[in-house]
Amino acid sequence: MRRLFAVLLFLACAAPAVRAQAPVLRPGSEIATDRIQARADTFDLFFEGRTRGVPDATMTLETRVATVGGAEAIVRRETLWVDDEAAQVDSFVLVRATLEPLSARAEGISGDRSLDFAGGRVRGWTGDEDGRDTVDAALPEPVFLSSSMDLVLGALPLRAGYTARLAIYVDGEGVTTARVQVAAPERCPCPAGGCARGP
Repeated sequence: MRRLFAVLLFLACAAPAVRAQAPVLRPGSEIATDRIQARADTFDLFFEGRTRGVPDATMTLETRVATVGGAEAIVRRETLWVDDEAAQVDSFVLVRATLEPLSARAEGISGDRSLDFAGGRVRGWTGDEDGRDTVDAALPEPVFLSSSMDLVLGALPLRAGYTARLAIYVDGEGVTTARVQVAAPERCPCPAGGCARGP
């Protein structure tokens, strides 16, 4: 059974205190992706301040393992449903062994994107109702994709006291650092009573 940890994720922009810490983790380092399996999850979303009644939206996460370009990959599709219509569809493809991104796509109310990661670069475009911006940026070292953090966190050796820094690519910002700190295990309510979940 998996233990659920209270994980605090902070974005840090190379502050002096961060530079003095351990090296930044990149795809392939300290991760175990064998637990990532094909699955589909759906959950309800409520606007801030509303916790009862009809949900304002529903999110569906579909994860599958596939062969992409001759390599085993993780393919994720995230759909935001509002009034039974797909308001936003985001997807990405990661190398299964390392969680390094291969591509990322999006279409809907939060904007559109089409990004490809190869040869130490990210290329493509991002856009909204005001138009498109071309993306062509060097990635000197491998990075995680910001929208894949749930998979990355699940692949880390989380335990009480664990800390790490992750190199991530964020749309519109480029490469930045995310700090992960595990405060403590947390008991979570389950239909059959409380349960501890962990890696």
